[in-house]
Amino acid sequence: MRIVRETLEYVVREMTDPRGGFWSASDADSPGPGGEEVEGHFFTWTPSEIEAVLGKKRGALVESAYGVTARGDLDGRSILRRVGDVPEDARKQLLAARSMRAPPAIDRKIIPFWNGLMISALARAGFALGEPRYSTAAARAAEFVLAHVSDKERFLDDYAAVAQGLIDLYEATHDPRWLSEAITLHRSLDARFGDAAAGGYFLTPEGKQGLLTREKPSHDGVVPTGNSLAALNLLRLAELTGDERFRRRGLESMAAFSSRVSAMPAMLAALDWWLDEPLEVVVVRQRDRCGMELLDVLQHAYLPDSVRAIATEGRGFEKHWHLVPLIQGRRAQRGKPTAYVCRKNVCDLPTSDPAIFARQLAKTMPLFPDRSPAPLPAANR
Repeated sequence: MRIVRETLEYVVREMTDPRGGFWSASDADSPGPGGEEVEGHFFTWTPSEIEAVLGKKRGALVESAYGVTARGDLDGRSILRRVGDVPEDARKQLLAARSMRAPPAIDRKIIPFWNGLMISALARAGFALGEPRYSTAAARAAEFVLAHVSDKERFLDDYAAVAQGLIDLYEATHDPRWLSEAITLHRSLDARFGDAAAGGYFLTPEGKQGLLTREKPSHDGVVPTGNSLAALNLLRLAELTGDERFRRRGLESMAAFSSRVSAMPAMLAALDWWLDEPLEVVVVRQRDRCGMELLDVLQHAYLPDSVRAIATEGRGFEKHWHLVPLIQGRRAQRGKPTAYVCRKNVCDLPTSDPAIFARQLAKTMPLFPDRSPAPLPAANR
């Protein structure tokens, strides 16, 4: 959890554009004491630098905890790696001292693809850690990117990653607007990038000038390809909306890349979803901020193949369940926040008891208890 928080704090603090999006990269080099460019200077330390901030005795303890040596890792400078406990006040003092150094240059491009991945990370962490600042940062980035993602120069990866981020943002914030935006993006993705004959998606939109052929990405590198992201997006959208067209499109995408799946590990997440019976979790409450005991259980549960919808009765409730039919007919029973845990619309008894809710979420199901997995459908020919 510490690593997640510190990583996200860095992104929010150092890599966020005032308009809300996230910048693309930071240089490795930064100016050293003499003004010359030195690789890693901003982020690395020497024992004498640490002791100048913390004093010799405390500095020696922190050097040991961070693995800092006189020899160092890079021209006598050490990369901090936590091998022991570091007092929080000492860490903050070092951070303040580091902020006085000349920082590395930042590439301020805002790439929708990478922003979509970052929106996902912040939204998921914001919910799991109970940290609204992360969800707020994700929402600001989504606002900015949505104003630009429809640009004609955008690619498959941009659409798929931003749609994934919006689905995660919906599940984190419970705001139906983000799910509606994700649906709209995927409809545009189908219309502009879809291969109706063979399944999957092309990298570039139909009609893009100057191309002899349209590539269809089929390899996950350091980041997943848009086809892998889109396949799981479609299955999640099908589960949330009940629209079987999304499911069919997702299965066709997986079928299109069945011979390439060993090169597409992120596509395996979609395959795992399809082979599983995803959990459907709904929490209904009478007003915002109530039901926090149930939400606390949900935040701490590991549910990789699941969808969740948290709805508040009153204004907007009907519109919400029209978008997410899982909510329809579900109410806060006896005025208490109520959780519904289902698989394929077969539900456990609704409960307002956090302990019972936790047991329901922890229950596992055997794979294919009374059936074999159906074959993936072939794409329309």
